[in-house]
Amino acid sequence: MYVDSVLKILLITGSFTKRAQIPFRAWLPAAIAAPTPVSSLVHSSTLVTAGVYLIFRHFYEAGDTAESFIVMVIGLSTITLASLSALNEKDIKKMVALSTLSQLGLIILSIGTGWVFIAFFHLVTHAFSPIANTMALFVSTVAALAYAPGVLRAPAVSSRARAAAMGFDQEAFIAESKEMRLKHLEEQAMFALKTSCENFDNAVFPNAMIAGDVVITDLLGRLGYLESGKCKVMCVDTFHLFDETMPFLASLEEKYKFKAEIFGPEGVPAGDKAAYDAKYGADLWREDIEQYDKVCKVEPFGRGLKTLNTDCMINGRTRWQGFERAWIDQFENAPVNGGLAKCNPIAYWTLEDVFDYIAKYKVPYHPCHENGYPSHGDLKDTIPVPSMDERAKKQEEGFTAFQNYEWVGDKTKWLDYATERLGRFVGLKNKDGSTKTECGIHVEGAEKTFDRDLWDTSTSVKELTTEDEVAAVTAKGEEAMLVVYAPWCQFCQAMEGEYDKLADAAGIPTYKFRGDEQRAYVEANLNTKSFPTINFVSADGTVTKYESEKRSVDDLKAFAASKGKVAA
Repeated sequence: MYVDSVLKILLITGSFTKRAQIPFRAWLPAAIAAPTPVSSLVHSSTLVTAGVYLIFRHFYEAGDTAESFIVMVIGLSTITLASLSALNEKDIKKMVALSTLSQLGLIILSIGTGWVFIAFFHLVTHAFSPIANTMALFVSTVAALAYAPGVLRAPAVSSRARAAAMGFDQEAFIAESKEMRLKHLEEQAMFALKTSCENFDNAVFPNAMIAGDVVITDLLGRLGYLESGKCKVMCVDTFHLFDETMPFLASLEEKYKFKAEIFGPEGVPAGDKAAYDAKYGADLWREDIEQYDKVCKVEPFGRGLKTLNTDCMINGRTRWQGFERAWIDQFENAPVNGGLAKCNPIAYWTLEDVFDYIAKYKVPYHPCHENGYPSHGDLKDTIPVPSMDERAKKQEEGFTAFQNYEWVGDKTKWLDYATERLGRFVGLKNKDGSTKTECGIHVEGAEKTFDRDLWDTSTSVKELTTEDEVAAVTAKGEEAMLVVYAPWCQFCQAMEGEYDKLADAAGIPTYKFRGDEQRAYVEANLNTKSFPTINFVSADGTVTKYESEKRSVDDLKAFAASKGKVAA
């Protein structure tokens, strides 16, 4: 008797395990992770059917009241728990599994209440219905994926014959895909521009009129921000631009109904190259490229942003332009002028996207593109791509151009990654010997532009303003220190504090003379080729240049104490 009871308990427990009844219900929803056809067949046949068949046979032959009550309670509990769990489930396959579990509970409940034949009928119908449902679901899904409108299907393009047989037009597919991409980029850029112009009081677009910049110009024009003045346009004239650049700007102003603010080297009238040469020297870029960048690009750029009270700067930099810009986003804090907001609306565009947009909307583009230049800046250090110019970073024969909104030659010479500016800054080296890739506007430290004179608050450094005053110092018959400087020069700015200390420690008069406005005079009389130039003036009027790059107060004091005889 005891053995019989144990066997009955084990039999019921085993069948409940197979049938996924409480407390063994967890495996069925978990097993649903298998592919749908496989899981459906397993659940409806081998596993769960075997479990219910065991308990069905037992109760058909030897069921009793106590066992029936236990089976009924377990079946009812399984139905309740499975139903409640399904209400809180988001995975459709697990919901199906829980539904199956509740049906299994119903079969067990039927057996426990004595309706054995009804339970058996339910068992048979339940075993067949998931198979039919699965097949119907499979066929429906395949049909939906194949024919539902708006669903992208990957065409078979293993061969032209097969593509033709399927009616697949590869060229049309590519054209449509590019159009979809361009539409997305266009909407994305417009959203960035709207954000800039609607959320900031003084959005400013420094326009260099490169390909990306004319795209931004057109987008701003379409949005109405140029004509309304909600976005201001500024340009920097370095006096070394392409001859076509400023006339091209005038044509953009006429088309889009705006007036650009032009900024150039400090103290030089707009468009007066002769005045620039007289003040800064025609060969400043050859003598010191970093000072040239400061004078002609960084300082005017910063002054322009300050003059226009810029709080958001819009520009045409893209990730495609090279590794220096590979991680930029549409919005960032600019390193210039105190960290104002910086919007890069076309940050995620390739150069091909840019020219596709230009061609699509017939946007005016810089004439240099028709002559083989993918980008442009200063004419002095810009060459076509490809080019056999000895200064070229990559010498290649051939000719590529964008003429009448169509490509001439091999467009990949322009459109490969980081080749847009391949013809820019050719032959230029930074002071540390590295190849120049940026003009200095977008780098750290660019905010240190000239907006005041040097030593303007010093009580020890005396100012000389005219040639006559300099001559009076050299003829005075006393020793002195004299620095020839330019307030925009970063090296002059760096030594300002040390020279001020020298004035207090040297024990001799210490003077400053601004040389960038009188270059011919300082070159002829004060040993000046670049800034700063520090001189010792002896009692007999001889002016000796300090040749060392070490400009600490101790080094300068030693030079003064030696009466100008310390070796560089």
